Amino acid sequence: MYLSLSKNESSDQKAILAATLAQTFFGKFPGNDISIHKEPVSGAQFEITPVASDMGTALSADKSSIFVAFQIGDGHDGKQALGQYVQDRQPVLEKHGGRVFLSALTPRTKDWSFDGIELIEFPRPDTVQSLMADADYRKRTASSSAVFSGDFAMAILASPAK
Repeated sequence: MYLSLSKNESSDQKAILAATLAQTFFGKFPGNDISIHKEPVSGAQFEITPVASDMGTALSADKSSIFVAFQIGDGHDGKQALGQYVQDRQPVLEKHGGRVFLSALTPRTKDWSFDGIELIEFPRPDTVQSLMADADYRKRTASSSAVFSGDFAMAILASPAK
C-alpha cells in the first residue's frame, strides 16, 4: 500500500481512502489531504507496511475518523512493537466504540518525519480523549506504548471518499 500527502485538495477515485485533514488537534502535518492506494500512483508518496487493518469495510460517514502519525523510539522493532501496542489497546478501544481502520509503518523522508500512521474511527471526535484518559487503557498499554517517542500528530478527517 502507498500513502500520499498533499497540500492541495484532490479527490482520487482510485484510492482506497481519500480524505482531508479537517482539524489538526495535536502536532503538525506536511499536507492537508491524504490518500491510500493499493498500487503506486504518480506524485509524492511512499510505501506503507500494514501492521493491523480493517480496510475491508469503509469508514462510516456518521462517525469521526482520526489520522495519527507517530515516531518510534530507538531500539524498538517497529512492526513487533506497534503490533503489541495495537493488541494491548484493542479491548479498551472497543469499549470506547473505536475501530482501527489501518495501523501501518512508514519510512521517514525529507518531508515526512514520522515512522507510522493510524486511521481510527470513533463515535465522536472527543472519544479519543476519553480513551486516553481511561485508567484501563493506561494500564493495558503501559509497557507497549513505550514504542512511541518524538514527533506525534493527530487530526480529524473530513470527507472520506471510500
